[in-house]
Amino acid sequence: MRTGTEERFAERIRIWSTRLRSAKGDVIAVPKRKFTMMPVPNDLPNQPAAAGIQTIVRERWLEVFRIDYHNGWLVALYILLGTVFLIGVLRPRTRKQWRAAGMAQAWVIALYAEMYGTPLTMYALATATGQIEFAQRHFYGHAWAYLFGWGDTGAIVLTVLGQLMIGCGATLALVGWRQIYRGRGQLVTTGLYRRIRHPQYAGFFLFLLGSMINWPTLPTLLMLPVLLVVYYRLARAEETDALAQFGEAYRLYQRTTGMFLPRVFAR
Repeated sequence: MRTGTEERFAERIRIWSTRLRSAKGDVIAVPKRKFTMMPVPNDLPNQPAAAGIQTIVRERWLEVFRIDYHNGWLVALYILLGTVFLIGVLRPRTRKQWRAAGMAQAWVIALYAEMYGTPLTMYALATATGQIEFAQRHFYGHAWAYLFGWGDTGAIVLTVLGQLMIGCGATLALVGWRQIYRGRGQLVTTGLYRRIRHPQYAGFFLFLLGSMINWPTLPTLLMLPVLLVVYYRLARAEETDALAQFGEAYRLYQRTTGMFLPRVFAR
């Protein structure tokens, strides 16, 4: 099939061919016709450039969310989310609480700096075990399974278990924070607080332990017991303040609840 340009060109040839002389030597007058060219879309030359820009933008977004080592974007994102979560559910107010929150934030930074940044622990494991996969394969960061010989299946099971603990811990801490906020400074003994006195700290502990099951690193393993002790002592100090504020009512409340786990038998 002819294109529009070819049709217009053929029409012009036919018109000029009719201007041949007749037998009397006259020129056959042919009415003039105005020919217009089809406008060329202005964006045609830019289409390859636009497609290239779209490809670059897509690749940049994929790079941001690439699950692998040496991804600074993902390190920054998870540290930001972890910091917002910690400050939100732990609610530091006093100087002692802010110091504890600072330690918790350092723990979060140490975790995600190795999970998506530079895996120093995995480099050490690769050197100690002779398994170069620890330093090359990101999935080997679920290290417990490979250290104990459970393979990829064990890594998947531990990952699911760790993520469930993290999710349950976050939910527990957020629900506890909501109940305290609604209490407006009064003694809260309903909801989660009917069974445990520190659901926010209990949720934080679940988050820590789940993270260790999911992705252990040497700095976070060393910091974990220190962090648990710090927040246990912080909970004890808060209970002393609650006794001073609420008196016998809080003492009776202590007899029927546990600090971080539900009490099976009341005193």
